[in-house]
Amino acid sequence: MKRSSPKVGNALSVNFCCAFLPIEMKITLYHLLSVHGDVVEISVKQSLNLRGQAFATFREQDMADRALKELTGFNLFGKQMVCDITPS
Repeated sequence: MKRSSPKVGNALSVNFCCAFLPIEMKITLYHLLSVHGDVVEISVKQSLNLRGQAFATFREQDMADRALKELTGFNLFGKQMVCDITPS
């Protein structure tokens, strides 16, 4: 089965302040987000002005929409996640 490439508009932006190493955060976010659809990529930002932000790309737009609806305000390690759809 051939996998389709990600389309514009299927990226979910996740803002979450954390003290975890990037690889630990990627693994945690992958497990949390993959419940809502096929996660193609997760990018955890490390620069000072983007610290605490991650971007997850889903295979389909409806998967990103579902994750947005379910995870906005989700309490992860005592902090609320802020999610938004961004162009990929």
